[in-house]
Amino acid sequence: AKWALKNVLDGNEEPNIVFLNNPMSVASVERVNGFKDILEKEVPGAKIVAEQGGDSREAFMSIMEDVLMANDRVDLVFSYSADGGLGSYDAIQAAGREDEVSVIGFDASDEEQSVINEGGCYKGSIKQFPEKLAETAVECVEKVLDEETLEEDIGVEVGVYTADGIVYADELQ
Repeated sequence: AKWALKNVLDGNEEPNIVFLNNPMSVASVERVNGFKDILEKEVPGAKIVAEQGGDSREAFMSIMEDVLMANDRVDLVFSYSADGGLGSYDAIQAAGREDEVSVIGFDASDEEQSVINEGGCYKGSIKQFPEKLAETAVECVEKVLDEETLEEDIGVEVGVYTADGIVYADELQ
């Protein structure tokens, strides 16, 4: 969210935002809520024009087509997944509104990275690092086996994949 506010919304104090999620997924809910928390603190004039759930690229494309028809202005789409980001990207492209709407996805899939590198409306995707996640999981298992108490929250490294490279979360503090 911090990266998007600085690099995509760039001072827009009243952006129209769309959130694409899957309300049945705890990870989805937490990702969207985390974005909203930053948005509320940093840009209180932001307006959520739609918050819709889906489970496939095709479903998210259809949702975004409807959102675009219902809203003359959409500044940013944040999706909890690559499918949501890519589906919204497809709808934005088909509507010819790629100069108006920016997309931030999640997963930094190979296809997302390719689209981001083209320099269009898909501006970035949240990137997790599977090797680091696995390393942290092994460390936690070792602690449990040694009968140590784990912290309630265990942070892992994340970043934003952009056309200019990866921006790490700790660089945004």
